[in-house]
Formats: sequence, structure tokens, C-alpha cells
Amino acid sequence: MDSYTQKYSVTGILARVNLSYADKYYLTGSYRRDGSSRFHPDNRWGNFGSLGASWRINQEDFLSSATFIDDLRLKASIGTQGNDNLLYSLTSTTEYQNYIPYLDQYLVSNIDDKVSVAQTYLGNKEISWEKSLNANIGFESRFFNRLNLNMEYFYKRTTDMLFYKPVAISTGVASMPVNMGKLRNAGVEVEVDIDIIQHRDFIWNFGLNLSHVKNKILELPAENRENGIFPMFPATIPN
Repeated sequence: MDSYTQKYSVTGILARVNLSYADKYYLTGSYRRDGSSRFHPDNRWGNFGSLGASWRINQEDFLSSATFIDDLRLKASIGTQGNDNLLYSLTSTTEYQNYIPYLDQYLVSNIDDKVSVAQTYLGNKEISWEKSLNANIGFESRFFNRLNLNMEYFYKRTTDMLFYKPVAISTGVASMPVNMGKLRNAGVEVEVDIDIIQHRDFIWNFGLNLSHVKNKILELPAENRENGIFPMFPATIPN
């Protein structure tokens, strides 16, 4: 019979400001400071912020005569976020969460009625938050009270990626957690839909969603470049 307890906690401090003017201009800013129990106390805290703005162009005087435009707004945002999710695999099909990856971990067993201790996990006190920079720019619109058209360009750059780096077998374990590597995701997304039939009791709407995404690994440790493989057990999966 086995019994164990896992403890995991995240503490966050959040501040947010929303500003608007004349029902045309909007500005939002946020800041948060997060601490995760998965990291060593010296590297537990991360700072993340965001800034977003939008402009309702159809509310401007120079578009007042364009009655076919129900809504037209430009929008843009940029911000950072953190990830502390670190999966660990004992086999190619089994994954589990490690809640104390900064500590060395051991397995205690009984061999010939004697206590046996074997190291099963090599911790790393230096690991901390994986960081992502996200940026978006685009527009939202509605015409003739029937047609919606939205388009957006998005960009994501991930740094200090959390994954397991292979180590020498002589250490007794196969890998250790590290912050290393950079990844970029960028693309365009278009949404369009139209109300083919509009009735008080019935609306028939048809829509399409199109997207194009390009992913690129910007940096890998030397071991992975030589082997031509993606980081082992990545914490961040490209979108």
C-alpha cells in the first residue's frame, strides 16, 4: 500500500486599470506578481504585465455619415505571462506533475530486508518561471447589422523554456529540469460571419474561421541541436 501527499500553491498580487474616453478610446493596463511553490524560494516570484488599447473609429465625426457601419474598432495589446507547469515522464506514455522540481528526490525500498535508497530525480534550484511575450493587433467590425468581420495578427515569443535536459547517465538519472530555449509563434486569424436570415424568432448565421500559424524554434541547448530533436518533455507546447 502506498500513501503520499502533494502540496502546490500559487500566490498572486494583481492590479488593473481601465480607462475610457468619449466612448471612443479605451486603455487597459495590468500588473501581477506571482509566486509558485514549484520553485526555490530564491527564484519563486515573477513579474508580469500587460497593456491594451482600442479605438472605436465609427464614433468619429468623419464616419458619422457611414450608416452602414455598425461597429469598427482597431485594437492592440502586448503583455507577458508566466508558466510553472513542468511535466515529468518516467515512460513514453506516462506523465505526471512534479511539485518540487528544485529538490533532489529519492526512492526508499526494501532489498533483502535492508533499506535501499536510490536517487530518482535530479533537482535544480535555479529554475524559475517560463516567460511568454504576447502581442496582438487587429480590428473588429460589423456592417449592415448583418456582417461581422474580424482580423488579427498575433505574435508570441517564449523564453526560459521549462523542460528536461539530458544529463550524463553516470549521475544515476536521465535528465534535470532547466530554463533554456526560445520559441516563436506568429500568425494571422480571420473570422467572418453573416446573418443570412434575421427574424424575431429565428436567426440563421453562417461563419468561417481561417488561421495561419508559423512556429519556429529560435534557440536550443547544444545537446539538442546536435541530436536534431526538440527539447525533452517541453512544458510549453506550440499553439
